[in-house]
Amino acid sequence: MTGLTDGSLLVPGCGICAWTGYDLALYAQDVLAPCPACGGLVDQLQPYADEDGDGWLDGVARSVARWTGGERPLDAVTLAVIHRYSAGRGEAGPRYVRNPTGRHVSWHATAHHAGWERRATLHLPVQQIGWHAGDREVNRASIGIECDAAVGGDPHAPYDAATIDVLEDLLRSWGSICPRLRYLTGHADILPQHRQDPGRRFPRGLLAARLGWPWLGHDQLRLALAEVQS
Repeated sequence: MTGLTDGSLLVPGCGICAWTGYDLALYAQDVLAPCPACGGLVDQLQPYADEDGDGWLDGVARSVARWTGGERPLDAVTLAVIHRYSAGRGEAGPRYVRNPTGRHVSWHATAHHAGWERRATLHLPVQQIGWHAGDREVNRASIGIECDAAVGGDPHAPYDAATIDVLEDLLRSWGSICPRLRYLTGHADILPQHRQDPGRRFPRGLLAARLGWPWLGHDQLRLALAEVQS
């Protein structure tokens, strides 16, 4: 594992094929080098589009959430909330959001662990409100994304590079659709007394730098909510 400038850790893995021998030291410095396994370059990948304007990103798998908080205008979305699903990988999150055992819970996408390669599953179109943040105002202004990489339910386990690439792809794609989407935060920043995800090892500084979007702590969340009211 390689330490990044913000003190976070990632498990080395190609952002395209998830090959785990990829040199993350070069990856973290944005030095382009073909992956020895698939020959691909991360920068060759393009953000997803929404050609028909239905709020679903084209070409991404869907597992539609059972619950929604209703519709909102696209310019009401200012914030992306990063979570970490603790009850399993792969189909576990998508299966739960389809039938969340009587709870009113939903989020917009799951970013999968490198074992599933570079991929995501969508659960709500972006103009629908998810119920993921534990705060009504934040839900109305945000997109919720779960990372399913919590090994043994540990929110502080290292992240693989492919998962962070998927997050960046999703957020760039939604940023092209939602004109005010420009902030990042974590579940623990919203509810610091009750939540720990996405964990200490989530590379907040790296993702914020790659997107050019600030990461907001608990005391700064009013910035994102004020955008909706301006």
